[in-house]
Amino acid sequence: MTADPDIAGCPKEMVFGPCGGVRNDDSCEVDARPCPFLRGRQIPAVAPRTLGPPLHLPDPTILVDVRAPAVWAGSHRELWAAFAAALHGCVALLGEHVDNPSSAGDDSGALHATEVIAILRDADVDVIATVTGRDRSLRDAAALIGAYRDAGVTAIHCVTGDHPAAVGIDRQARFGAEAITLIGVATDSGIPATVGESPFSPGRRPERLALKQSAGAALCVLNHAGEAIDLVTFADGCDAAGATLPLIAPVPMVADRVAALGLANFPGVRLPHGFLDAIIEATDPTAAGLEASRSLMDTFAASGRFAGINLSGGAGGLDPWDRVALTSRFIDHARGAFGATATK
Repeated sequence: MTADPDIAGCPKEMVFGPCGGVRNDDSCEVDARPCPFLRGRQIPAVAPRTLGPPLHLPDPTILVDVRAPAVWAGSHRELWAAFAAALHGCVALLGEHVDNPSSAGDDSGALHATEVIAILRDADVDVIATVTGRDRSLRDAAALIGAYRDAGVTAIHCVTGDHPAAVGIDRQARFGAEAITLIGVATDSGIPATVGESPFSPGRRPERLALKQSAGAALCVLNHAGEAIDLVTFADGCDAAGATLPLIAPVPMVADRVAALGLANFPGVRLPHGFLDAIIEATDPTAAGLEASRSLMDTFAASGRFAGINLSGGAGGLDPWDRVALTSRFIDHARGAFGATATK
């Protein structure tokens, strides 16, 4: 049987797609080709894991993206200590963004991610560290997961990762692992696995999340997906599909025009109507961003459908100390909405 050229290959070398970057017209995040997983490519079955390592997080969970500047002359240890103080009672999410030019390929800045994990854990802050399949083999991913485990990480966030072309970066990338395979490596290493999902992207997203749960995922961090009610509707659909793992709702930490414009152009992202325009057009973008996020937090908390929220993105513009201060303000709003405490 001859393969259909329209479904011949995934440029991210995925087997368990579609990824969250597939566009609204079913095209790939890399180029204009149709996503093969939306044109009939078979997805293999996953051997279910009845029980993965337990994941104990504060309830409700305020998961906060943390990202150091890649190039900065100040003391990174002092900066991470300040982040640790701001994050008391929260959970830090250490990312691995494709646009980060650091050689480490993660968001820890001048320090190795294991050092950042140790600084945060010494301050009694839980850390979820991201591992992607971009530009590493599954064996390399396993070694990194082992290093993070030994540094005291609470969980591994298992995602395939964005392709550089998805954000306009002109370089090649190879993907030697993806979310499903990374979940297995993490749980086999004795570390709980968390995953992401993009409710707004084409494809059977609740069923895909159920597949990740079957593979051993313990919690899902949702990507932005339009109005708050759209996320609540998605949560209901997850229950119907058998995806019963806890869900974390996304709330953007956007408080300046540059960040708002950048988020508006990111593939697979959909925010409430007028959310970014209110920030871009505001006389005081910081106040507008805080107010817009607070409204979302209140709605998510009142729905009772989410285990917490993810304050996503780097608040505060380019100055890292401003970022710490503004992150603290977003956290204060989140605590007010969810009544969060520092207990587990």
